[in-house]
Amino acid sequence: MSYAYELEDGGVAHCNKLSSVPESAVFVEVTEIPDAPRESWVIVDGAITFDTEVAASIVSKAALVVAKEARDSGLDLLVHDFGDGRKMQVRLKDEQFIKGAIELMEMTGVTSMDGWVMEDNKKYTVTVEELKTARLTGLVGVQSAFAAYKPQG
Repeated sequence: MSYAYELEDGGVAHCNKLSSVPESAVFVEVTEIPDAPRESWVIVDGAITFDTEVAASIVSKAALVVAKEARDSGLDLLVHDFGDGRKMQVRLKDEQFIKGAIELMEMTGVTSMDGWVMEDNKKYTVTVEELKTARLTGLVGVQSAFAAYKPQG
């Protein structure tokens, strides 16, 4: 047997011993625990239930946090595989460096550059065309990550 009682701040606490219920608290015997976030629980007409609007809001906010984490994780893992053992990170934070290298190489007429640090932290030679292809992979990956991210509202 368990009990639920109202807290001073309007919330509801749950316990397994009647002796744990404060003397002045309004309490009920719990026959079924609501299938809702605890923060949405209320005591109404001598029974424990939940506020559907509060529960929906809590669930929605939690889903948004999960969606953001999935999006951010996907963005942090973006790489371009050149197919020859080289893999280049093309995350959002890398985009400005890739774009800048392409612009500099085109302005100076250079077609390749040595020393580009890849995902394995080793330096490789890359061409301007390879950088453009890798940049496109990153931009498409960002677009895909945000397309999969579905915030509510």
